[in-house]
Amino acid sequence: MAKKKKIQKRKYTSRRFHLAITTLAVVSLALFAVTTALIYHTLRFTALIDARLQGERVEKPTLVYAREFELRQGQRISHDELVTLLNDLAYRETTSLGDEPGTFVRIGDEVQIRRRGAFTTTFTVSFRDKWVASIRELSRNSELDRVVFEPVAAATLFGKDRTKRRWVELADMPAHLVGAIIATEDKRFFTHTGFDPLGIARALAVDLRAGEMRQGASTISQQLVKNYFLTPDRTLRRKLLEAYLAIILESRASKDEILELYLNDVYLGQRGSFGINGVGQGAQIFFGKDVRNLVAAESALIAAVIRSPNSNSPFRYPAAAKARRAIVLSQMAATGVLKPEAAEQARASALALAPRTVDLGEAPYFIDVLGRNLLDNYDAQNIQTRNLRVQSTMDRYLQNVAQQAVVEGLEEVRAKLERPEDDGPQAALVAMNPYTGDILALVGARSYGTSQFNRAVDAHRQPGSAFKPFVYLAAFEKHSTLSPRSTVVDEPTTFRQGNRQW
Repeated sequence: MAKKKKIQKRKYTSRRFHLAITTLAVVSLALFAVTTALIYHTLRFTALIDARLQGERVEKPTLVYAREFELRQGQRISHDELVTLLNDLAYRETTSLGDEPGTFVRIGDEVQIRRRGAFTTTFTVSFRDKWVASIRELSRNSELDRVVFEPVAAATLFGKDRTKRRWVELADMPAHLVGAIIATEDKRFFTHTGFDPLGIARALAVDLRAGEMRQGASTISQQLVKNYFLTPDRTLRRKLLEAYLAIILESRASKDEILELYLNDVYLGQRGSFGINGVGQGAQIFFGKDVRNLVAAESALIAAVIRSPNSNSPFRYPAAAKARRAIVLSQMAATGVLKPEAAEQARASALALAPRTVDLGEAPYFIDVLGRNLLDNYDAQNIQTRNLRVQSTMDRYLQNVAQQAVVEGLEEVRAKLERPEDDGPQAALVAMNPYTGDILALVGARSYGTSQFNRAVDAHRQPGSAFKPFVYLAAFEKHSTLSPRSTVVDEPTTFRQGNRQW
């Protein structure tokens, strides 16, 4: 029989015992420190995110409204200008009018409108060249002299960052716009918990196959916390913190709320001196439309700009923007947002950008003056974020016409100059209601994008002959014998005022 080997018991010396105890204590302390730090930072960041979310739920941009828009027979306004104003009023374009107020439909050269208000009316507007030929109420088939619309939201008051925003509820955004952005920015948005390892692997594989960066690795939640809380530095620490905060964000807000915040915050580039943030403002600047009236190709372009707002700017690099839009449309078809034939039709369409600058529709010089007056009486932070409604004296249509008149007039002057300056001549315009003193339109220069100096109120120059009407008025009020028919001899004259001689 084989002899059994004796199993020797391992002897622990006092030295080994103390080493084991020390190692266990160090590991325990390290785990305790990591756990404590994790709990501390989780609580800290949770409070930070909760505070920001509460602020976003309560704080909405303050809107400046123009006066009520009045449409009259014989008014000089074109078909396209009326459609632009209806978009500014957030009227929804449809294929046929139903019972829903705040809608319109274009039928040939006519525009049919179902107006909002206590007394909803449906009427059609026809045009002759750039003039309103008739306004006809459809239910009674009767002519109307005028129709008054509600005040137009002219602009948002902006802070020091000169960012333009137009808050839009998620429910008011078209499905193809939301689908386009999810298809390109975060396909698994509704299934991940803020950080998506599968999405990172998929994006890496797609980029390697394409030989270029076509898909990003950050989720929508990560992009949102990066914009809200972090710096743009591309470091490993920041990426890890970005993922960590995104997971906390997902535990504090619903998917729909995160998506709404993201869509109203996403950066879409620059227009003039302003940053464009949010799809609502993007729709206005890119296409002159309310976001609800976007078509699929327009939604795809907005989604295309997000990845690289500067290099894909449709205003500066239309070819690059159109190429990126084609990629977005393919992704929309692949994810079922669009049918393949609809995506192909949209791919063949032109960019169709609005032929307007940030000056038109936004009235930056007017808003600057209004903002200064408000800051004399109100706190800046409260004005910009308390969802206030500021009713101004602006006539939105006249403001746009005034800006166009300044630009066109200066072009005529520049063409006549023998040596035009690099920046060209400048001008300012103020239109007032002579009965009330209300400022209806104010333009401070040719373009706010190139010069924010407001020559209408800040240029201290002699008024010249423009002051003569005030002198004549003072003379008429002082001397009852003087009238516009009186003759005054133009010769050297001495006047005495008190002890002084003029």
